[in-house]
Amino acid sequence: MQAHHEFAATRRRPPRQRKRRPSAKQGAGKRPTGPVESGDLRAVLRAWRERLTNEPLRTPLALFFGSRMALFLFVAFFTGLFPVAADQKPSFLNAFTRWDGGWYVSIARDGYQWKGLATQSNVAFFPLYPLLGKVTSFFVLGNVQLALFLVSNVAFAFALYYLYRLTEHEFDSGTAARAVLYLAAFPLAFIFSCLYSESLFIALVVAALFYARTERWRPAIALATLATLTRSAGLALLPALAYEYWRQKEGRLDREAAALAIIPLGTASYMAYLWSLTGTPLAFIAVQRSWDRQFVYPWGMLRIGWQLLTTQPLTRYITAIAIVDVFTVIGTLLLLILVWRRLPAMYWIYGLLVFFVSTSTALDPTKGLPTASVARYLMSIVPAFMVLAYLGRHRYWHYALLFVFLMLQGPLALYFFSNVWVT
Repeated sequence: MQAHHEFAATRRRPPRQRKRRPSAKQGAGKRPTGPVESGDLRAVLRAWRERLTNEPLRTPLALFFGSRMALFLFVAFFTGLFPVAADQKPSFLNAFTRWDGGWYVSIARDGYQWKGLATQSNVAFFPLYPLLGKVTSFFVLGNVQLALFLVSNVAFAFALYYLYRLTEHEFDSGTAARAVLYLAAFPLAFIFSCLYSESLFIALVVAALFYARTERWRPAIALATLATLTRSAGLALLPALAYEYWRQKEGRLDREAAALAIIPLGTASYMAYLWSLTGTPLAFIAVQRSWDRQFVYPWGMLRIGWQLLTTQPLTRYITAIAIVDVFTVIGTLLLLILVWRRLPAMYWIYGLLVFFVSTSTALDPTKGLPTASVARYLMSIVPAFMVLAYLGRHRYWHYALLFVFLMLQGPLALYFFSNVWVT
């Protein structure tokens, strides 16, 4: 028995030593040096798929790709039928380079040219959009047209994303989805893919408003400054953001408030450049006379439009455009009343200023369509789309609005791409 115990003792194993795991401090900063495992790559791809298929990216991206693909197929189908100059060949990109697009191409390709106040000049167009086109052209073999086309479409995608985020912040996800849908379906929404600065300007404006409302003032001020370098209407962001800052700080002003003074520097820098080029810092306003533009009060714009509606036959092209312009002006004004009732003061301050700027000029009625471009200018009042989406919670109103928008967008796009003046 004793021998048995001795034999068993000899077979006992020594106690196992438990391996100590490195502490958080010991493991900090150490990264694997080997290749990424397939499981890690699948996890990364799964995470990106979840981000793209969930809000707030899913609806804006779906509307962007859906609306742009429909537009691109429409233009590609009719490209050979659109009229072009005798020395040009039908081209997909040329269809998107109508009217103001040619001026932006000239800036990105050759810079600003000045021939005096009596001659139409590209100094009427602000520099950020063509500058981004010039930079992008270095990555597309110097093709300025393609570069500006890419800038416009990428900017529109960002505009839809930030409009969704901003509307969701003020209302809810359903209203946000309708807001981006209405912007993409608006009768002049084809402009967002053309060589115009509208998509870039709206993207900068709505992003600045979003960051201001969420109290992230550094990006808000930076984006608002870039907006003033894109269009003069961007200056409307200064009083709007200043009031919102004052409201958030409960009337207390600090050193950070001084940063708001940076916002007008976008326009100021362009004015300084024009001073050196033309001798007048307001050349971008003065040269408008060469397009037969004149100052009017907002009610003067409505009066001119109403005269067109009541004196011209309904079958004339100029009457159809006047109908779109006049009803856009009236509709925007009514929506601004709802903005005043439903949204913080920042929104109606910005919207009201842009409304007065947009309706303060008209073409000479004896030389062209007097209400020209007003509907396009008013598209940048993004709070109007937010409250329009709020109204769209009623199903019948929602479908009726979409029907009108899409029924108008088709003929207007056909006019525009056929080189007929629309906006």
